[in-house]
Amino acid sequence: MLDDASRAARPAPRRADPAPPEARTGEEGFALLFVLLLAMAVAALAIGATMVQSNTTLISRYQSQNSVLETVADAGLEEARSEVNANDSLYPDSGYDTLENDARVYDASGNQIPDVRRSIWVGPTGITTGQYGVFGSIVVEATDSHGNKVVRRQEIRQESFAKYAYFTDIEPSNIAFGSGDQIFGPVHSNDYIKIYASGATFWNHVTTSKTVQGAQYGDFPQGYTENAPTIPMPKTADLDKLRQQAQTGHTYFSGDNNGALGQATTRVEFLAIDLNGDGKVNGKNEGFIRVYQSSDPGWVVADMPETCS
Repeated sequence: MLDDASRAARPAPRRADPAPPEARTGEEGFALLFVLLLAMAVAALAIGATMVQSNTTLISRYQSQNSVLETVADAGLEEARSEVNANDSLYPDSGYDTLENDARVYDASGNQIPDVRRSIWVGPTGITTGQYGVFGSIVVEATDSHGNKVVRRQEIRQESFAKYAYFTDIEPSNIAFGSGDQIFGPVHSNDYIKIYASGATFWNHVTTSKTVQGAQYGDFPQGYTENAPTIPMPKTADLDKLRQQAQTGHTYFSGDNNGALGQATTRVEFLAIDLNGDGKVNGKNEGFIRVYQSSDPGWVVADMPETCS
């Protein structure tokens, strides 16, 4: 056994040195930065996608609302034209009339179109004296509460009786087409149109508010229409305007009522003559007017007397 002195002299055992710390490479900070950047990129993409979707929705809504306004404005043009055709007092001699003023608009089912208002104006434009025809404009403005606005304009022209080669309101019972008559231009009567067995040719469309009697004797290259709408005769005020224009153009001819029912003592005949040799008869300042006036209605219409063989 060792004594206490020997035990004390024995060196104490050495402790093992702790392991040195591992060296840091810095990759931990880079990974964190990469994760943050990736998260920011994903968030930016999400925000961008949301904004694109929101913008697409806004554009779609705008286009849809704009389409509604365009339809409302186009419908307003047709409604105004129909109203003026049905009631000519809505068409002013000068300036313009307001047919609608910030009015509500309804669909075909009678339901109000929400958030849409419409205004309509109509009036003559250009040369308003009428010697070149009566021209006018219809202007429609459709708006909503967001400030969107659609404006439409349509030019209209008042038709003239001058376009007809033959127009009558009443057809006397002893008047009919025949003997190979050739009628160039539109024909209309608010009464019956009669054709003798000797036949007649109508080179333009024929309309009658009643029927064509003896239609089998007629030649209609452009066809004919029966039971067409009646065309009202001009009012006295309108005829006064025509008289003033005719007097200005030295084409005013005064007739009378001396003939019996169905007999005329004045007849105007238009002659289409090619004066400048260009092969056309509808040029400016071409053609003549023949006026026949007599107390003998038979002479005016070149009716052969019954005493002639």
